[in-house]
Amino acid sequence: MKLSAYILNEAGRPSKTILPPRSTKEISTVETLPAIIFSFPDLAKRSVFVVNIIHSGNRLLLYNGGLETQWIEHGEIIAEY
Repeated sequence: MKLSAYILNEAGRPSKTILPPRSTKEISTVETLPAIIFSFPDLAKRSVFVVNIIHSGNRLLLYNGGLETQWIEHGEIIAEY
């Protein structure tokens, strides 16, 4: 199963968020989070990894371990289980 990012702007429209190099950002998902989650290979290729699960509110912490800024878009697959 795959988990996708749930990112909306102030108007409630699909949006994206920036993930600077060497930083962590909280990303919401629509799906209920299971106990074990893996980084999605497409993001891992970009040096973006799941580092923690926040069960209250269905949120993940993503870490950008690369040297380039990454964008996470609404609906983008960010993890799997």
